[in-house]
Amino acid sequence: MRIMRVSGVDVEIHWTLAALLALFLVFGGLDAAVFAVVLFGSVVIHELCHSLLAKRYRVPVSRIILVPIGGISVIDDFSMPPETELRVSLAGPASSLLIASAALAVSLLPPFAPVAGFAAQVAQINFILGAFNLVPALPLDGGRAWRALKQRTESRYAATRDSVRLSKTLVLLFVLLTAAASVFVDSLSLLIWNGVIALFVYFGADAELEMAQLQAASGGLRVADAMRKKAAAVPADETVRRAFELALQNRSESLLVSGGPKNAAYRMARIGDFALVPRNAWARTPVSSVAVPVPGFGPGDDLFNAWKRMRSADAPIAPVLEGGRLAGELRASDVERLLYIRRIAL
Repeated sequence: MRIMRVSGVDVEIHWTLAALLALFLVFGGLDAAVFAVVLFGSVVIHELCHSLLAKRYRVPVSRIILVPIGGISVIDDFSMPPETELRVSLAGPASSLLIASAALAVSLLPPFAPVAGFAAQVAQINFILGAFNLVPALPLDGGRAWRALKQRTESRYAATRDSVRLSKTLVLLFVLLTAAASVFVDSLSLLIWNGVIALFVYFGADAELEMAQLQAASGGLRVADAMRKKAAAVPADETVRRAFELALQNRSESLLVSGGPKNAAYRMARIGDFALVPRNAWARTPVSSVAVPVPGFGPGDDLFNAWKRMRSADAPIAPVLEGGRLAGELRASDVERLLYIRRIAL
C-alpha cells in the first residue's frame, strides 16, 4: 500500500507492518504509539537516504517497502559500480547515526528539558537502526558495503559468495548469543524477534548469492539469445473474448497488446486479469481495458539487465523491437530457464 511519494520514489507499507502498528496503537497505549511513529519515521528517512543518493547516481529505484524489521529500498544494485554501491549502502546508516547524535545532544541540553525524554528515544532508535545495519552481513547495508570493498580485488560473484559465507557465520554467532542470553533473560519476545532477524539475514544472503550467480551465468548473453522470434500482438481494440481465445490457443498466460493510450507501442495483458471483466461483457470490452505498461528491449540489449527490469515491472512478457517493429518477445520464464542451466557451470 503506497503511503507517500518522495522525489519520484514510492514509499509503500507492507501489511505486516500496518498490522503491527495497529497492535501498538490498540494495546500499547500512548507510549507505544509514540515509539511506533518514531521508528516508522526513522526507517523512512534511512531508506530515503539510500534511494535519493542512488537516484543522484542515475541508478533506477523502484520503491521503498516498509516491513516490521525495517525497510527495503528496491534499487537496481546490479547497475552500480562498487564505489557507488559503497556510498549508497553507507548513506542510510550514516543518516541514522547523524540523527541519533543530534537527538542525543538535544536530550542533554537544558533548554530542551521538556522534550528530553522524546529526544532520547529518537536517539536510541536511530542508533540501533544505524549500528544494526552496519553489521557486515548481506542483505544489510554493512554487508553490501563489505561486498563493494571486496569487489576491488574480486568479481561481483566471488565477492558475494565470500560475503554470504561471512553473513551465515555471523548469523550462527547471533543465534548462539541469543540462546545464551535466554538463560539469563526470560523474554519470549526477545527470542522470537531475534529469530526473525536471523531468518531474514540467512535467507536474504541466500537470495543475494542466487542473484549474483544468475548475473555471472548471463555473462555475454543478449536478449536475442533468449527471445522467441515468433511473436504476435493483439490489437488494443480486440475484444477480451477474442484475446482469451488466442491465449488459450497459444497456451499463454499473458499477451502483448499493440497500441493504446498515450501512443504506447506495446503493453501487456495477463489472462488472470480478464476475470476483472464480467463474462457477459467480454464480447464488447476491448482488451486494452486490462492491459498494463511493459518495458521493451532491443535484440542487442544485455539479457540480465532486461530480465531485472521485467522482474521490477512484474512483467512475464516483453516486446523485442528492432527498427521500431516487433522482432520477437522475451519471456521471463525462458530467461530464467536459460540462466539456471548456465549457472551449473559456475
